Amino acid sequence: TLISLRRSLGLSRGHMASLLGVRKDHLRRWEKGLRSPSRPAQKLIWLIDSMANKPENLRDSISIMTWGKG
Repeated sequence: TLISLRRSLGLSRGHMASLLGVRKDHLRRWEKGLRSPSRPAQKLIWLIDSMANKPENLRDSISIMTWGKG
């Protein structure tokens, strides 16, 4: 999913890593499934994906604040 998001945005691995505030090798490990992003990184990835591909998910700010809980 992360790879498809990065490609749909037309970003290189370096640009996507910069957008997420992580090193390029961290992003590579996430994309290869060797590591999982931290919870804050997962939330940021979800937010970027929603902005780019599913803006209807952004209508409910409570959903954004509580995503991943429960």
